[in-house]
Amino acid sequence: MMAMTLPPKFREVLLPFLVLGASLVLILVLSRSPSKATLQLVGKAAPPLAFSMAGKEVSLQTFRGRVLLINFWAGWCAPCLEEMPSLKGLEERLGKKLVMLAFHVDDMDPTAEKQFQGATQFPKNLIFRFERRQLGPYHLGVIPISILVDGEGVVRQVYVGPQNWLASNILKDIQEILPP
Repeated sequence: MMAMTLPPKFREVLLPFLVLGASLVLILVLSRSPSKATLQLVGKAAPPLAFSMAGKEVSLQTFRGRVLLINFWAGWCAPCLEEMPSLKGLEERLGKKLVMLAFHVDDMDPTAEKQFQGATQFPKNLIFRFERRQLGPYHLGVIPISILVDGEGVVRQVYVGPQNWLASNILKDIQEILPP
């Protein structure tokens, strides 16, 4: 089989445009914002998610009857790390009324659990041990993404990007679904 050689004119003129086009497609795919599917979780049951917490195997169903804030983050994500103190402040403010679960989505970092577990500026329930393939139904195109789930297991709100978790509009969203 003979190798195909490209005419010089093609290499000089068209090849850069092909590379540029392919690069733009790749950038669009990799830097997509959360899909409509992520935002369409609102009003539907939260997709199942099983994980290990405090040495026990649990799932979102374990917390049925409680309001959940599910946060998806990674240690290399600067906006994720920037919002952690705010999440911690929300956790301290609402106490046991709200269960916060912060899922570390990067399974390629074996040191993350040791690095972040117990950090004082982070919420208590950092989740590192779970099958990442379960995240598919959440359509995580970007992080951080946080999902507010009511006591019936229904997604009430999706928050994209870092948030000020003590802002009045967010506190209102959460307090509206907390039990009396």
